[in-house]
Amino acid sequence: MNIWIVNPFDQIPREGNHEGRYWSLSREFVKKGHSVMWWTSSFDHLLKTQRTPPQAGIYPFIVRLVPVPPYSKNVSLKRIVNHHLFAKRFFVIARQELENKRVAVPDKILLSIPPLDLPKYSFKIRKIFGTKIILDLQDAWPETFYRWIPGNQDFKKRIGRILFAGYKNKSKDAIAHADAITAVANTYLDVYGADKYSVPKHIAHLGTRLEYQDKQGGPADIPILPLTFAYVGSMSKNYDLETVIYAASICRSRGANFRIKFAGSGPKSEHLIQIAEEEKLADIIRFYGFLPFAEVVSLLANSHVALNPILPESYIAVPNKIGDYLAANLPIINSIRGELEAMLKENDAGEYYIARSASSLAEAMMGYISNPQKATAQGKNARRLAESAFDQNRIYPEMVRFIEAL
Repeated sequence: MNIWIVNPFDQIPREGNHEGRYWSLSREFVKKGHSVMWWTSSFDHLLKTQRTPPQAGIYPFIVRLVPVPPYSKNVSLKRIVNHHLFAKRFFVIARQELENKRVAVPDKILLSIPPLDLPKYSFKIRKIFGTKIILDLQDAWPETFYRWIPGNQDFKKRIGRILFAGYKNKSKDAIAHADAITAVANTYLDVYGADKYSVPKHIAHLGTRLEYQDKQGGPADIPILPLTFAYVGSMSKNYDLETVIYAASICRSRGANFRIKFAGSGPKSEHLIQIAEEEKLADIIRFYGFLPFAEVVSLLANSHVALNPILPESYIAVPNKIGDYLAANLPIINSIRGELEAMLKENDAGEYYIARSASSLAEAMMGYISNPQKATAQGKNARRLAESAFDQNRIYPEMVRFIEAL
C-alpha cells in the first residue's frame, strides 16, 4: 500500500529523540511493507524555526517539506495564514508531482485535524486521482479558540459559535466527506459530531515509548520523602498553573514536606516564577525551563505524582503528556472532566480536582503527602494503564491494521 501522511506539527526524525505520533505511524507502516510519504511543514511548530530540507535516504520513509511562512505565536493571524498556505501548497505540489508521475498515487491519505483547510484540498486529490481520506482528530477546532473571548463560559460559547462559524463549517464538511476517522480521544468524536456518520472509526491515544522510561527506573527506586509532584509541558493560557502554586502554599501552611518540579516554558513562565517568590516557595518549587525529552524522562523517574492542571475552556481531552506520566508509574492529579477523569478513576490511577480551586488541589495533594504509599499503589495502576492504552508499540500497530483494512 502507498500511504501519505499529512501533518505539519510533529517533529520529524533527527529534530529530537521523542518519537511522536506520525513518526511512529510512518515507522509502523514501513515495517508492514508499505510505502510512506510524510508531508510536513518547512516551519518547525515547536521550535519556531525553518527546517533544513531532510537528506534523502536517512529515513525508511520519505519526508516532504511544504514551504510556508513562519509565525511566532500559536494564536495569531500569521499562524492562520501559515495553515492555509500549507494546505493549498500541499495540494498544488502534490498534484504536479502526481500529474508528472514523479510520485505514485496514494492508496490512502491520513490527515491530521487541525489544520482545518487540509480536508478540502485533499478531497480534490481524491476526486482527481482516486484515494481514501482518513481524518485523524487531534484537537477541538475551533472550540479551543473560545477561551480567548472575554466573559463567562456560556458567553464564550455563544460568541465563539458566531465568530468561528466558518471554521465550524469546515470541520463539519470534513467529517461528512471522510472515508474513515481516527482520533486521539472519544471526546473529539463527540466534539466533531462524528457519531452522526457511519464511516469506520478508531481511537488511538497519543502514545509513548515505555522503554524510554524503563531505562530510568521509577519512584520505587528513590527515597519516598520528600514526596515530589511534577508538571511537564507548556506554560500557556490553557493551563491552571497559578492554582498549583497557591495550592502548594496551602499545603506548606499545614506543615507538609513536599516538592514540585515544573519543566516547560511559555508566556506564563515569568509570571509563575514571580508568584512562587511572592508566596515564599523557592525552597519547594523548582522551574527547570524547557528540557530535552531524555531529561523529561529522568525528571519523571525521580518524581512521585504528576500534575495535569488544565482549564475547562481549553477543550483538551487527553493531552500528550498523559502517556508519559503513566509510563513513569505516576498517578495523576487531573482537572479535566469527562473521558480522562473516568479513565483515571476506573483504573485507580489518580485523583480529580476542581480547576481554579487551590483548596481542591491542595486536598488532592495532601492525600498523597500524608499517605505516600497511595502514590506507590496508584503508580502501579498507572503503569498498567500505560501498557494497555498508551504504549506506542501496541496502539500504533493497531491503528495501522485499522487503516490497512479500509
